[in-house]
Amino acid sequence: MMENNSPFIIWTFRRSGGTNLGDSLFNNSKYNAVEHEPFNVDRKFNYVVNKWNKEKNIDVLYSDIEEIIRDKPLIKHCLEIMPSELNDALLEISTKYGYKHLFLYREMAKSRLLSLNYSIKTNVWGKEHLVTRPLDDAVFDEKIPIEKLIEHERAARNSMKSLYSKLVELKQKPLSVSFEQLYKSDFYYSSLLVRSLFNELIGSDEFVSEEFLDKTLRRGGQGTNGDYLRFPNSDEFITKIEELNRFKLYEEKGS
Repeated sequence: MMENNSPFIIWTFRRSGGTNLGDSLFNNSKYNAVEHEPFNVDRKFNYVVNKWNKEKNIDVLYSDIEEIIRDKPLIKHCLEIMPSELNDALLEISTKYGYKHLFLYREMAKSRLLSLNYSIKTNVWGKEHLVTRPLDDAVFDEKIPIEKLIEHERAARNSMKSLYSKLVELKQKPLSVSFEQLYKSDFYYSSLLVRSLFNELIGSDEFVSEEFLDKTLRRGGQGTNGDYLRFPNSDEFITKIEELNRFKLYEEKGS
């Protein structure tokens, strides 16, 4: 019934809106998941990054990654804040161990960068932090670092494209889905996408009920959107963001 069930990595950016979908896929896989973004500074595998930054020993980096991947944990990985060498090692070794790969991203940068700026300045990254991290209104007096965030977006896009291309060169068939396809499209179309992802990664879509789809695709945010525009140069930031093209991870055949 679930013979296609494979370990997998979700390659994504911060504030891309994939937590619900990632949790759902992880919870229904036969493989065990580690906490999301496990290589981050405060997470389980941060020692790998620390060791790389200190020693710059590529053999040790690959050995550390292989030690982790050997157990085939499910991983959601924010590639944009990691060394490119770590991303490459994670991709190569996971592929060797039979992993599948899902890229989750936003086509339009506006909401992601507004959310990212808010989270960086307030240290609020989810609903649970609204209670544990009271805000100082003074943070909203600080200007948004417009050029820095836009350059960050460009670099993140290039990194994701590079990793996707490497998988294609390795004769893999990476999966991809955007926030807009999941949450801004026709509900029937989005439902088909979710079912397809479950079939590809879990080996079955039997878990995907109408109730499940409604909960996963029609979810609320963390309740902070109204604060994203409280910064003094928000209007200028939006004007600059809207000059960015829609992100396309790959070119359609025949285009």
